[in-house]
Amino acid sequence: MTKHSFLFLLLCISFSLSAQSTWQQTSGPEGCSLFDIERNSTTVFAATTNGLWQSTDEGATWTLNNAQMFDQSVDALYVSNNELLVLSVEFNPNYEVTHHFYRSTDGGVTWVYHELTGDIGYGLSEDEIEMWRDGAIIWITDRYDNCFKSLDNGDTWTEVVFPQGFYSNFIAAHGDKIFVFGYYSTLRSEDGGINWIETADTTYANDVYFEGDFIMYTYSDSISVSQDFGVTWQKAPFDSYTLGGVKRGDDGFLYRFYNNISRSSDGLTWTPVTQFTTYNYFSTGVQSGAAFIVGGNGMYKTVNNNTQILPSQSGLLNAGCKSVASMASGRLIVSTQSNGGTWSTYNKGLNWSKLDNPGAHPYNQVSFNTMTAQGD
Repeated sequence: MTKHSFLFLLLCISFSLSAQSTWQQTSGPEGCSLFDIERNSTTVFAATTNGLWQSTDEGATWTLNNAQMFDQSVDALYVSNNELLVLSVEFNPNYEVTHHFYRSTDGGVTWVYHELTGDIGYGLSEDEIEMWRDGAIIWITDRYDNCFKSLDNGDTWTEVVFPQGFYSNFIAAHGDKIFVFGYYSTLRSEDGGINWIETADTTYANDVYFEGDFIMYTYSDSISVSQDFGVTWQKAPFDSYTLGGVKRGDDGFLYRFYNNISRSSDGLTWTPVTQFTTYNYFSTGVQSGAAFIVGGNGMYKTVNNNTQILPSQSGLLNAGCKSVASMASGRLIVSTQSNGGTWSTYNKGLNWSKLDNPGAHPYNQVSFNTMTAQGD
């Protein structure tokens, strides 16, 4: 049984204890780990451990976009208008990894597929994979010295080779310019990686965000910003060593998704948008009108002028049932694996609420192998 077969086990929670001949699919509880959430003007897309999902009603309901990706983990997603780029990984029974590249030019209706082979197919790690388009170039990088680019929409790929002995940490690219954060130095190229200038630097980048000539990185308790692709830098104190997920909003502000949502006009000074508990565990998101759709261990949406965050009751399934308890009152309690939570429903699974686990916070990663009902 694969991990995805848990999706179908969730059907059982709307099944009466008396014999019936039909089954009804419920709306939850939520599950899946989400790597990224992106959107165009009509659709929100979620890159998850169980394929690419989409919502056309601002996160109220979700459908699988491409059945071919369902058994794959979507590690990187790029969305720009009607163009979608997907980099997914598939694990076979021998624990080998195969990377797949998909491209759509009609908003995800149809796809062109490439199986990535050679160095790009087997050399990429599963850690911090990034993929983006910069003009005619599609880039794929990771945190372990792998950097590839395609000039023909993913048909063929060329590896960017760093100087011998250099170990990369994060890579930023714009046009022919490439800036590479290393462990003991930085690299800069103005000609697409043919020639390099190495600069000794003891600053270690914990997390990096970039767009065009704008680069931002964190180190320990500080954040640094460059407006000229790493030539000059400004530095300011910061509340964390990591950025989490950062997106440019429709209003021109930078939005940071890391347990809470904050925004900045310059990357140096950040203002809170929300004030949630520190146990939300989300690290990606997009704007949804005046609200936000966010994801991590499950899908959530902000409500009440962004003062609260609630699970998306019709959100992504595949939480992974570990145990179910049926109460005399008709209440069902389900403990899940993917989002490590305990959920309650009174109406046969149509709506769910998350419960506090004993001695633990409701958003943590506790799940129960067995549960026994006694009373209510």
